[in-house]
Formats: sequence, structure tokens, C-alpha cells
Amino acid sequence: MSRSLPAAAALLAALAGAGCGGGSPADVGAGDPDRPLYEARCGVCHGLDGSPRGPAAAAGDLGDPDWRDQVSEAEIREVILEGRGKMPSFREKLTEDELDRVVGYVRRLPELKSKK
Repeated sequence: MSRSLPAAAALLAALAGAGCGGGSPADVGAGDPDRPLYEARCGVCHGLDGSPRGPAAAAGDLGDPDWRDQVSEAEIREVILEGRGKMPSFREKLTEDELDRVVGYVRRLPELKSKK
């Protein structure tokens, strides 16, 4: 019986490494060209996988497909530009191109999160 415990641990480690339910929030969006921008501007509070952290804890999970389906692209854009609650305005911090890229990345987060 004691031999099966190390074998089970090795199997779980192999599955996690192969991407079968493994991975971490840091893996979400890896390779996406807009991830570095999201990470730099949004990731500290919203998490790399869209799960809110710290001051953004009251915010919705940006990686939740239900949340994404309830908000429009225009609403996401407005919150980024104007801020909301503890979230500051990014109007003066993002170019129009960067804003478009962040909005697009946030819209893609549920799919990116499901691929990790």
C-alpha cells in the first residue's frame, strides 16, 4: 500500500505538467501579444487570470464567461477610461491602441483561462 502513494503523487505531478487540469494563473494568456500590457496595467489588482486581488476584490472575475457575457465592450472601455470604485481612471495612462488591446484581452480572458 505504501508503494502506491509515491506512484499516485508522480502521476498527479505528470498530469499537472501536461496541462491536464494543472497550470497556474500565471499561465493564463501566455503567448498572447496583449498579455504583457494587461499584466502591467491590470494584473496587479485583477490577477493574471482575471480573478480580482486586493482593492479589486469587489470586482467581478474578468475570466468568468458569465461576467463577460453580461458586460459590453463599451462598458469595459468606459470603466477603464473613467475608473470605478477604487479603480483609477486610465484615460491619461493608455493610448487609444493600448485601450483597444486591453479591452480585447479582457474579452478573451474566459477563453484564455479555459486553455491554461
